[in-house]
Amino acid sequence: MRLLKRTIQWTIGIICGLYFCLQVAMHIPPVQRWAGSVASHVLHNLWDWEICIGRIRLGLLNRIIIDDINLKDKQDSTMLHVSRLAAKLEIIPLLDGKISIANAQLFGTEAYLYQRSAQEKPNFQFIIDTFKSDNTESKPINLRIGNIVLRRIDVKWDKQWMPRKETGTFDPSHIHLQDIALTARLKVLKTDSVNLSLRRFSFKEASGFELSNVLGEFSAGSNGAKLENFNIELPHSTLSIPSFMATWP
Repeated sequence: MRLLKRTIQWTIGIICGLYFCLQVAMHIPPVQRWAGSVASHVLHNLWDWEICIGRIRLGLLNRIIIDDINLKDKQDSTMLHVSRLAAKLEIIPLLDGKISIANAQLFGTEAYLYQRSAQEKPNFQFIIDTFKSDNTESKPINLRIGNIVLRRIDVKWDKQWMPRKETGTFDPSHIHLQDIALTARLKVLKTDSVNLSLRRFSFKEASGFELSNVLGEFSAGSNGAKLENFNIELPHSTLSIPSFMATWP
């Protein structure tokens, strides 16, 4: 009994020691840059993406922080730049086949999405193809994100062969969303159900359109969907829907 107790104590001590050493090492800038380089190499070999990660840091309690992400499309143009991506993963739900993220944050992001001609695929198609699966027996998704925060997001969509409309007119072929901000909770996302709590969603469009805020509670399942406390705020008007429900067989 004494031997078992001592073995458990030594095992816990070794695990704690390794965790402490890893925490110390990941606060050293050269190690952070090395970790980013390794991650870039792994993703390139795994998915054939031209991706560069500046550095990776580890915070307390399973928090990971990734800085300076650059992803190129197949035309060797920068498609995505992320200043900072941070997430805190909960370990115990993974043992039960669930993906539970306590919080996820995305700051300072620029995305340039385009299509060069009507015959060509958009430049982000390779990402869709990467995650597209023909396996109909794949494990169903079970995801929860406690808190989602997006700030300073800039997204451009450009059909390059289409002529541009005059300034101040919304052009669906040339969309530029600026200063996107979002705060939400994804309570559950499964194959047959979703529950999303939206606390803030706002952006500005290059044409002059501005969405001040959107908030509400949305849930859907195999038998129907429900929207509660839905509110859209524009600079000079507001639309509110206290409750809306739809059902289907």
